[in-house]
Amino acid sequence: KAWPWFMKMYEKQLRFFISGRNPWYLLTGVITLFILTFIATGIRNPKVLFFPDNMPNSINVLVQMPIGTDQHITDSVTKIVEARVYEVLGKNNPDVESVITNIALGAGDDMDFTRSLSAEKGKVTVNFVEYKNRVGRNTTEYLDLIRKQVKGIPGTEISTEKNRSGPPTGKPINIEITGENLPDLITDASAFKNYLDSLQIPGIEDLKSDFQDNKPEIAITIDRERANHEGISTGQIAAEIRTAVLGKEVSKYKMDEDEYPIELRYSLETRENINNLINLKITYRDMNSGLLRQIPLSSVAKIDYVDSYGGIKRQNLKRIITLSSGVLTGYTANEIVAKINKLATDYPLHEGVQIKLTGEQE
Repeated sequence: KAWPWFMKMYEKQLRFFISGRNPWYLLTGVITLFILTFIATGIRNPKVLFFPDNMPNSINVLVQMPIGTDQHITDSVTKIVEARVYEVLGKNNPDVESVITNIALGAGDDMDFTRSLSAEKGKVTVNFVEYKNRVGRNTTEYLDLIRKQVKGIPGTEISTEKNRSGPPTGKPINIEITGENLPDLITDASAFKNYLDSLQIPGIEDLKSDFQDNKPEIAITIDRERANHEGISTGQIAAEIRTAVLGKEVSKYKMDEDEYPIELRYSLETRENINNLINLKITYRDMNSGLLRQIPLSSVAKIDYVDSYGGIKRQNLKRIITLSSGVLTGYTANEIVAKINKLATDYPLHEGVQIKLTGEQE
């Protein structure tokens, strides 16, 4: 009985809308409703997500120490972070499948596909069981609790994020600042980051820059005039230092069909002591007298402790500094990016420097 009744009602309404001037009324009504929908959307301004705001299957806590930090120090700090994560999860949590900690290798962002070793990076990953087997609280709550718990470790940048659904899109908030003049680019990127931090825009977790300008280095500066007076070239000095620290292949050891290189270099205790390195003996043949001579490195060079750039990234041949952040629970990237875009349009920049918002938006 239900289906014939439905067919009868359908026929009745169809006859009504195709009789007389009713088709024009219907068309006008649909167009009016279409326009009113746009007006209502503009007034209400609903939150829009490009990709679903998923309940996380895994949570990553990323630890970033100052560049140049020894991996043992990174390991000790990451253990503190790991202990704080366990405080949130509790013992024998039925919702947790595993907790994995990485130091240096595999400790970067999941969306950063570089596999290089970074001794200053650590990562704690919490993997949850399948959704159907969970019996405790929402995993989004764990995300917020862990985010609060791991804050406050001095000298460390810590960010907490969940696994993302959809294709690899980059950070929800991703600000790319490009330019040719490096000093101007560094100044504008730092100033814009400080400007956004001062506004405290709701929803931004923690804005971070990928530019490192405090990489510690030991610079060996050669006194060229003194070296020339001694009859030794800068190339010879550099080769001696390289051999002492990195080693040099002096021969090969053959066993059956296999060959093994024999590397000559200073012992670990010697090459990791800067005083021993600066006093290493450089043996060379004096081209003036033809005799073998030996002088200490300290007589033609000096040691300086300096800070340098951790690296300079480029995109389409232009130097680039990226500011990025996650989004706190309860906020959407779209509304935050719209505010930042408006601020970036009016922000004063040096000539040739540009600001562009990418990531999920792009």
